[in-house]
Amino acid sequence: MIRINLLPVREKKKKESTRKMFSILALFIGLVALVIVFFHLSLSSQINSVQAQIKSYNEEIIRLKIDTKDVDKFKAEKEATEHHLHPPAGQDGAGPRPGRAGHLPSRKALAHGPAGKRR
Repeated sequence: MIRINLLPVREKKKKESTRKMFSILALFIGLVALVIVFFHLSLSSQINSVQAQIKSYNEEIIRLKIDTKDVDKFKAEKEATEHHLHPPAGQDGAGPRPGRAGHLPSRKALAHGPAGKRR
């Protein structure tokens, strides 16, 4: 019987299957790298968007603080003007004294009625 050496054929098939596995592995690694780059770019875009939003909010906060200072200044001016025009009761002598019920008519005024006539 003749012996045929099949080792070169097997060796050739083994090299070919090894090459296919390395090609698949390289393709898989490339695909994973592509997915990672896509997610990185997506997250970077979201981060930039949020940072721009934060910047606009901070600018609005600064603007509102300035407006609040103006409003507080106007409130203080208003209170000073109201205090000047209408001083709190008991400070100018015209209002009721503390602890009193206010201006009550005297008994004599009650007895005479509104026009000063006796009842």
